[in-house]
Amino acid sequence: MTAPADPNAFRGNSEAFLAWAAEHWQQGPQWCPKHWMPCPVEGRNGINATMLLMPAMLESIPQDVRDCGPSAMNSWMANTLQPVCCRLGDEAIARIWAEC
Repeated sequence: MTAPADPNAFRGNSEAFLAWAAEHWQQGPQWCPKHWMPCPVEGRNGINATMLLMPAMLESIPQDVRDCGPSAMNSWMANTLQPVCCRLGDEAIARIWAEC
């Protein structure tokens, strides 16, 4: 993912961030652009938000997959089409960002 040179390039401008994300965002197992937006647009603490997301991410993995160890969990996350933020939903993500 190529980040803009200016870390404040999207501050207060969600449209610019979403336009950039449409071209450059690489989907991962944790965040989608919509749910990550408070970090670049509002200046929220993305590291803290990710740390708060981790327990929910682990709980979202089925128990039988967790019982098989890290390789199985990595494989499951890589093959899951929806990032954990979307599986948790807007309200849960809003609560996470409210702490950041």
